Amino acid sequence: MNSPFQQFKKNLTNEELQKLHTDELRIGVNDNHYRLTTKGTILKSTDTQSNLKKLLSENQDQILKEPYQSHPLCKDEFNYQATQLLNNHSAENYCKYESNPNHISLMIDNERLISIVQDDPRNQYGYFYNHHSIVDDNEALRLVTKWINSGLAYEDYRVKTHCRYICASN
Repeated sequence: MNSPFQQFKKNLTNEELQKLHTDELRIGVNDNHYRLTTKGTILKSTDTQSNLKKLLSENQDQILKEPYQSHPLCKDEFNYQATQLLNNHSAENYCKYESNPNHISLMIDNERLISIVQDDPRNQYGYFYNHHSIVDDNEALRLVTKWINSGLAYEDYRVKTHCRYICASN
């Protein structure tokens, strides 16, 4: 599965690549996805336009640091990173309920989502699905998957990180 940034890069037209190359456009982000904008990450390159997609791939981490210093992860990126973590650590473990005190939380660390285990004091401040009653693993998996796909996980992330970006921009 391609990351949202890889998909964005793949969909750039030759005209858009030329404008990135000449600094007419830059790489930015809005609440939902990556986009081209007049403000954002400058692609400093003396390389030819034809090598820009390769340059974007090779420098993806550096390119994405700038927009995420002042803007939360876009929804596409949040969902992609969350899904990767849920797949790696079993999605049902991100469901907190009475008999599952060892749930895992998602948390933002710079421009990446990370998993935080119960022993970490930050766990309680992370993002997880909170269920009011005991569920089995299959139901926990269904609930967590629905939580991510419905956008409620992203809303939780945005609410809990709102001040981080508002305060940083002032």
